[in-house]
Amino acid sequence: MEQVSQGNIWSFERGIIRFLRARLEERLQAGGHRADFYRILREGDPITITNSADREHDRSLLLDENIVHEMGSLRSPWSVHPQSNLVSLPLAPAELATFRREDASLDNALKRRGPESIPRNEAALFLPWLG
Repeated sequence: MEQVSQGNIWSFERGIIRFLRARLEERLQAGGHRADFYRILREGDPITITNSADREHDRSLLLDENIVHEMGSLRSPWSVHPQSNLVSLPLAPAELATFRREDASLDNALKRRGPESIPRNEAALFLPWLG
């Protein structure tokens, strides 16, 4: 893990995410479901990544270290993004095909009659959207 300068908690937390991702990657690569991941991933791609800007591995699972910063921890389902004013909405897989950015506006989120709890979706339900 990288050395943390005094007072830079965000760097420390990103280091923890990278460390945990590396251990998770090892376990997933050695685990019994590796072939399931590579039905979607390209051979040689990592199963997990930590950087949302990594376009080369766009099918890998994202454990995003970039959201760890001041105000970043406030993002959770039904929270409002401070710059965009969009609401983080929990979605069911069937809603993805028709979802539009404006559906997450404050007004539309308040009108929404979707799930009031976070849906528990099996990862396989998202395969059609991954190509």
